[in-house]
Amino acid sequence: MHCLLLAMAIALALALRWGLSHLMQTCYPSGWRGRWQLTLANFLLPPLAVACTVLAVLYMGAHGHMLGAPVSMVGYRLAVSLLVGTAGLFVYLGWQSWRSRRQVRALPLLTLQQNPVRQLETAVPFAAQIGLWRSELVVSQGLIDTLTSAQLTAVLAHELAHRHYRDTFWFFWLGGLRRLSVWLPETDALWQELIFLRELRADRWAAGQVEPLLLAESLVQVAIAAVAPPADCWALLSDRTQADRLEERIQALIAVAPAESTSNLQWLWLSSLAVGLPLLTIPFHTF
Repeated sequence: MHCLLLAMAIALALALRWGLSHLMQTCYPSGWRGRWQLTLANFLLPPLAVACTVLAVLYMGAHGHMLGAPVSMVGYRLAVSLLVGTAGLFVYLGWQSWRSRRQVRALPLLTLQQNPVRQLETAVPFAAQIGLWRSELVVSQGLIDTLTSAQLTAVLAHELAHRHYRDTFWFFWLGGLRRLSVWLPETDALWQELIFLRELRADRWAAGQVEPLLLAESLVQVAIAAVAPPADCWALLSDRTQADRLEERIQALIAVAPAESTSNLQWLWLSSLAVGLPLLTIPFHTF
């Protein structure tokens, strides 16, 4: 019965992914908030359905009956293996994060426009928050040399938005879930969409601190400077997806924000309830 439950959980995960993907194709919201909710739900809920089943099997144990059918050690050991594998993955990712944090702390610390930053000695324009809950801002010398003072202020505002939303912390867990759910269809596409929406959210927050046009100009300047040599700046357009997303970020900054649409998103709560269905099997287990 436990093996059957796990198989049903996989089928449920695939059904949720298919259903939410169909919803995204038919009524994808135009506003940022609706897009974020629908994409995050499609990314999270299918693997969480499997996780709830694993927890239910672990709680019920390896002995007893369910609906008159016996349970065995096979399903229980499989659930234990999945739990141990998941724990091992996050321990490994945590070690990687700790190692990156050590490397960051070895970089020279300086104050840039009243913000403490770690300086990375490279000509490539780069700025990022590194760490988990208390991340640190790393800025390359190439970025400082490329941008004007005003443009640098805009880029720093964008990075401070990532710290405001604790993006490094939350995407640490989402990144682990991405690895665990690689067997589900469209996982990588949803991951890329989440990263893009994270950048849109940071842009929106930064636009409240600096002039939006200045931030848009800085995005273009960094994108061009990242392509070498400078004479080949049009090579940026060779990646159509990246070019389209850069264009959408710029358009979002210079245009009036559209009204948030939550059409049909009320169906998300039904999907959330479906994730907990495996837990309802626990009362049917007898020892």
